[in-house]
Amino acid sequence: MFKRILWASVTAAFLSGLAVSSAAAETTLERIKRDGIVQIGFANEKPYSFKQPDGSLAGVDYELARAAFAKLGVPKVEGVAVQFSALIPGLKAGYFDVIAAGLFIRPSRCAEIAFAEPHIQIADAITVRKGNPKNIHSYDDVLKNPDIKIGTQQGSASRKDFERLGIPESQLVVFQDFPEVSFALKSGRVDLTTSTIFAANEAVAADGGKTIERALPFTLPVFDGKPSINYLGFGFRKDDQELVTKFNDALRSLKGTPEYEAILAKYAVSATDIPSPEVKIADICKQ
Repeated sequence: MFKRILWASVTAAFLSGLAVSSAAAETTLERIKRDGIVQIGFANEKPYSFKQPDGSLAGVDYELARAAFAKLGVPKVEGVAVQFSALIPGLKAGYFDVIAAGLFIRPSRCAEIAFAEPHIQIADAITVRKGNPKNIHSYDDVLKNPDIKIGTQQGSASRKDFERLGIPESQLVVFQDFPEVSFALKSGRVDLTTSTIFAANEAVAADGGKTIERALPFTLPVFDGKPSINYLGFGFRKDDQELVTKFNDALRSLKGTPEYEAILAKYAVSATDIPSPEVKIADICKQ
């Protein structure tokens, strides 16, 4: 009798272990297809992924992700709003499955997460107080005037560019997220903020042009003999390479379709903002 009980216990433990092992081996792609739900991390920044007044999600990254995942048999996309600096840590910790937040592809980020092929390319813009009182039209102007303060957000890719340009830390004021940066500019705590052209236009439109404006013209910084262009990509965990490949295929199949063109037009993304197929993530990560 004792042997039969012992054998039953061992068998149950073995089968339980197999079940746990099987569950642990399930990939993110398998899970989201089984559940029909994928969670995206976003920083609530227009025009990428943001909450509307009614609580629903919108944005070019959100809608492209939704369309691509629908092609993968995942009909529902849920958003997890976090501060910008928490996007990569949150992804790595498993709080969500994908970053869909207009994330710049940088070699330092490539070392931490996997990126899909770039889906948008865009230049930087700077936003200043109305009338541009400190006459800022380039980063050279910033370097020439140590009193100029730049508002930036924690974890921003621009921090690396400032370092390369020789802009000292004493001229930087770091905030947790973009709304805080924008408020600091409007209140006069900082003299300029940097962002993509999309974000700068959104900020000026939201302000109604009352207190801030884009600094025009603006001379782009030059790195390695080329004007600085930012490439944006969806972020994934390093061990989700199969999901990255499938997502790339799905996004590629969307290009040129009426659905794809409608999403771009809705958020004022033009054909010139789409990277050439020759631009590859592997090359960007090496730069």
